[in-house]
This record gives sequence, structure tokens and C-alpha cells, in this order.
Amino acid sequence: MPGKRGRRGSPGRRSRTARAELSFSVSHMERLLWEGHYAQRLSSSAPVYLVAIIQYLAARVLELARHEAQNSSRRRLTPELVDVAARSNTLLSDLFRTIAPSPRWPWPSPSCPTTPGSPAPRGAAIRRQARSPTDRTARVAQAWRRELRAAEPARSLGGPEPDAGHVSARRRRPALAPTCVSAPGSA
Repeated sequence: MPGKRGRRGSPGRRSRTARAELSFSVSHMERLLWEGHYAQRLSSSAPVYLVAIIQYLAARVLELARHEAQNSSRRRLTPELVDVAARSNTLLSDLFRTIAPSPRWPWPSPSCPTTPGSPAPRGAAIRRQARSPTDRTARVAQAWRRELRAAEPARSLGGPEPDAGHVSARRRRPALAPTCVSAPGSA
């Protein structure tokens, strides 16, 4: 019928994101560009181009992080894996050079003294070691906090509290011996 119009050939109303076949929002990027006052005038294609670049970079970094996770036999992407992937690529490392690194959990120090005379873990210690990786991460973080507390001058030297005029009702905890955990990069 010549007088009938269907929705089948007409595109209808589509967003700029859908027309450009992008995943990130073009209108959101345009708003950010306007609010940032980067220029007095703004082309209609500038936010589309910028969103396409950001989407490509995000896809590339996630692909590298996926390869990094497969190489380290992990099934979950973490911020640390994304950071390692972005910094291991030469082109992306130049781009991410000014970005502060994500906070990492401390790694066990390779210079830990493992003397032959030290007792092997038994019973409950072995069961504690067999827990999930998140439990191990929490234990490492706890050990790191204990080591930082032990490194404080007032606690490690047994000196007065920073505010010597104030007498605390709480009993002072004894200084803990430093554990065998160090921050990444320190030897």
C-alpha cells in the first residue's frame, strides 16, 4: 500500500552513540568537554572522536590485562593486573606515566630468612595456609600494618606517646617484631 509507512526501513530516532556504534556515551563526553571549558567552540564530531579513542584504549588495556591474567593463571581481572598490563606495554606506559600507581598489597620479601632450624607449620597453621587467596591477602595486609605500627618511633623505642601531657587510660601494647613482608620494589 503506497500510503502506509512502516518502521522497517526508517532508522527512527537514534542516539549519536548508537549511530557511531560506540559503547561509551557521546553526549556525556560532550557535556564534559563543555563543562571543562577546553575551547570556546566545539565541533559536533569532537566528542564522537574522543569517545572512540577512549573506547579503543579501554579495549586495548583490558585485552592486555586479560593476557596478563591468563599468563599468571588467574580468572579474575584486578586493578593490579590492569596496572601491570598498561605499564608493560611500551606505548601505553608512556601514556600512563603521569598516573599514580594503584595501591598494591605488599609482596613477601625474597630476602626472608628461612633457616633450616625453624619449625615447619603444623596443624592449624597448615589449615590457615590453605584458605582462599583473599584470606591470604588479608593476612599479608594485617602483617604489613603490624610492621608499620612496629616501625613507629614511639612504639618501637618504647618512648612516650606523641602527646606526653595527656595520660591515656589504655594500656600500651608492646612493640611487635617486624614480619617478613616488604613493599614491592624494596629489597
